[in-house]
Amino acid sequence: ADRSSGVSPATGMYNTLITVNWEKVGEALGKAAINTLTAKTGKDAGNIVELAGVMGSAPQIAMDQGFKTIVSSHPGIKIVAVQDGQNERGPGLQIMEDFLTKYPKGKIDLVWAQNDEMGIGAVKAIQAEGRNELLGAIIVKDGELEGIAQVANGNFATDCTNTPYFGPIIVPYIKKILAGAAVPTAPDKPFTCFQSLTSKG
Repeated sequence: ADRSSGVSPATGMYNTLITVNWEKVGEALGKAAINTLTAKTGKDAGNIVELAGVMGSAPQIAMDQGFKTIVSSHPGIKIVAVQDGQNERGPGLQIMEDFLTKYPKGKIDLVWAQNDEMGIGAVKAIQAEGRNELLGAIIVKDGELEGIAQVANGNFATDCTNTPYFGPIIVPYIKKILAGAAVPTAPDKPFTCFQSLTSKG
C-alpha cells in the first residue's frame, strides 16, 4: 500500500505495513531537481512549481519532507507555487495552464509532479502553450509505462517508480506470519528512478 491507516502495525489490526519510504523518494527527487537545474541553468538554482497529490496524504507529506531536506541546502532553489492536482491528469493539465499564465517564460525552471498522471497533464499544457523550455525539466514519481515513455523521449527528466505489483512482495511476509514467525512492522519497498538521456532541458 502507499498509505498508512493511522493505526500502528502489530497492535491488533495488522502485522506489517509494506510501503515505499516516501521520504527517501522525496530525497531522490530533490537530488534529481538539483541535477536537472544545474544541467539546465549551469547553477544549483531555479524556480520550481509543484503539482502535489493528494495534499495531506502520507505519501505527499513524506515526499515533501524528503524533497525539502535535500533542496533546503541550496538557497537558490525556490518552490514558488504548489497546487493539489489530486494525482489526476486533468487537474494536472489545468493547474499547469494556470502556472504558465502566472509565470511567463523564464520564471519557471522546473516542474515537480508527485505522480505521472499530473506530470503527463503538465506536458500537454506545456506543449499546447509552446513553453517547450520546460520539457526535460519535469520530475515525477510512479513509473507508469506512459511515464517511462516520457522519460525516454526527454520530456520527463526523472521518474521514480511505485510498483503496483505487491503480490510477490507480500507473499513471503504472509508465509512467515502464518508460520508464527516475526515480521518487521514497517519494511521499506524498494524503488528505482529512471533518468532521461535525451533531456531537452
